[in-house]
Amino acid sequence: MYSLTGTSNWNALPDVVSANPAEINQTIQTTQELDAGQKYVYQIFAYDGTGLSPGSEKVSPETPVDFAVQLSATATVVQTTQLAVNLTWKPISPFSPSWDQTRRFWVYARPANGTQPAWQLRDTLPGTASSFADVVTNQEWEYRVDRWRWGDDLHSNTTDFGYAIVGAEDPLPSARGTVLLVVDQTQLNAGSVGAANALAMSNDLLRLKNDLIGDGWSVQRIDVARDDDNVSVRNGVVDVKAQILAVHAAHPDLKSIFIIGHVPVPYSGIATSFDGHGDHNGAWSTDLYYGDMDGNWTDQGYPDGDDSAGQISITGMKFAENNNVPSDGKFDWSVLPPQPNGSSGKIEVAVGRVDLSRLYWLAPDGVTSISESVLLQRYLDKNHAFRQGSHDFLPLDANGNVLPNKALIDDQFGPGILDTIPPWGDFSALVGAENVTSVNWNTALRSTDPSSRYLWAYGAGPGAVSDRPDLLYLGKVEGVARSYDYSGHAPFDGQSDPIPGDTQYQAVFNVIFGSWVGDWNYPKSILRAAVASKGIGLASIWGRPPWILHPMSVGGTLGDALMITINSTNSMYDSYPRVVFTTPAICLDLMGDPTLRMSYTPQTAWVWSQAGEDTTSFQSDFAGDERSYQLYRATTPDGPFTLVGGSFNDPQFQDDAAPNSSVQTWYYMVRVQGTQQTPTGSYDNLSTGVILAVPNPAYLGPHPDTYNLYRGN
Repeated sequence: MYSLTGTSNWNALPDVVSANPAEINQTIQTTQELDAGQKYVYQIFAYDGTGLSPGSEKVSPETPVDFAVQLSATATVVQTTQLAVNLTWKPISPFSPSWDQTRRFWVYARPANGTQPAWQLRDTLPGTASSFADVVTNQEWEYRVDRWRWGDDLHSNTTDFGYAIVGAEDPLPSARGTVLLVVDQTQLNAGSVGAANALAMSNDLLRLKNDLIGDGWSVQRIDVARDDDNVSVRNGVVDVKAQILAVHAAHPDLKSIFIIGHVPVPYSGIATSFDGHGDHNGAWSTDLYYGDMDGNWTDQGYPDGDDSAGQISITGMKFAENNNVPSDGKFDWSVLPPQPNGSSGKIEVAVGRVDLSRLYWLAPDGVTSISESVLLQRYLDKNHAFRQGSHDFLPLDANGNVLPNKALIDDQFGPGILDTIPPWGDFSALVGAENVTSVNWNTALRSTDPSSRYLWAYGAGPGAVSDRPDLLYLGKVEGVARSYDYSGHAPFDGQSDPIPGDTQYQAVFNVIFGSWVGDWNYPKSILRAAVASKGIGLASIWGRPPWILHPMSVGGTLGDALMITINSTNSMYDSYPRVVFTTPAICLDLMGDPTLRMSYTPQTAWVWSQAGEDTTSFQSDFAGDERSYQLYRATTPDGPFTLVGGSFNDPQFQDDAAPNSSVQTWYYMVRVQGTQQTPTGSYDNLSTGVILAVPNPAYLGPHPDTYNLYRGN
């Protein structure tokens, strides 16, 4: 029998099971339809026709969430210099085997300053604890809570982990370093994509550049030749890497690379088998090659540089893309090659890609193809709207009010696959444990109800890539999605399971875990399809190894999460050795813009006017607006921008330093500043900046030189 509380209202299972008295220790499995996210408590009763025996020990089945520590926190500044922190975590069900085994909690902390110093033990707590109070210096702190469970005959001693970065109104960096746009030059060639598409892409790239500058980035760009899709020999990747290295040498603060279009795809690996399939060994697609500034990526047939077994050739894979023989342009490494000093490999620059080639999607008429150019323009439109703080990406109620961000987990594997455990902890730090639910991917994400928009979604299940001639390369994850589903139009490759008309998947950041998914350069890749949809998808990643995502809760970027995940050792994040393998595996790739944050303060429209003679002034009507603003100035539209007025909300701001006879035009940037509340504290969030060109009266001669800046609706 089962109960939802474990104390009352016991219900009989629908199946009647007769025990064989000749057998003592039987395992009886009964199937019933369960509600996702609902905890069930079970008891066994014997029945002999005259009544029920007393119930057995109560037990609640364990699921991956039971092995995650779901942290939340509040933080309050005390006397300017100190931070009062209160950590809480979701207790285990008292009927779960883990509840009986939990013996103690350890709480660790360290400054979240980017250097990942050693963890400091803050306290040891009894197994019944569910909170911890601390007082530390006033800065962002990273906390780790370890739950130690004592084993029994069925369980070995094990430790569960939870992570969170805690702070109170800490500022975002106003200068983030350099980002390099690497663009498939075909998309700018009118002869290849048509004049209208080439012009649209040129304009979209200019808008993206301004958005990036408005978020504190310095922007560089290179246009490169398109991948030739030779599956046997990789061409072009070395040339692209040489251009990236040249940019890095000229701009040592290069922090991110954003690849746009079908830029040559690197392949690497001999003994990979990241998803456990023997016919998927060999080389996998990997953009980490472009982010490694000093590794020696060899192509000699020695697995991870080990020549003890001689040269090895990988042939006969399911798809020729994965074959790897010496000198074929596919590299030897399944992990990042060592650094020059011999230490474990690292990447110096985060890399993300939006490559929407070869999806072979059709328009609603079922005949017209949707071009790659149109899909790229769609993505860049979504990217811009998200950076402006558009409500189109937020869950809204029937009256248009913003609801709390939320995350879903659709786990078709269950506790046997350890990869599905970390998302329960990370998502809790990102949106709050109460907003992380176990629901069906398709049912939830295909909804057109604005309240069903998700910031994060995790879908896991058996994956496959078809080798049938009529469905060649079609990617899918059982019980989750197929690549063609994201096109938004029925039917699915001529089969009889139509997709609801104009389907728009409603998750911004997607984690899709299943076999074959992480090898993303196949045509019809589900990982690439997730960001091409008409929905709100902006990024997708494979779930193995699990990404370390919690730093994004305080304004970190997807690129920050990638760098921390790939470059961290086990001692930095102890939960990740529980999966099949650990970093620095070359299968950690990002489909999407690596500079994206989880949230942007909405911007407002601005205009300026001239008056006066001696100073440059900005004026705005802040009536009813509690937000403050930051004003920056530069001599070129590309920056660098210098802060000249921070956190002002006075109706008038005066820039006395503006007149300069050598400057023809001043470029001003205004960013809106607002406090972003998170499940682990708060930080000062900033909008994407608006850039305004203001003629300099001092350069033009006697002229009014006061400029009033007005906020519009």
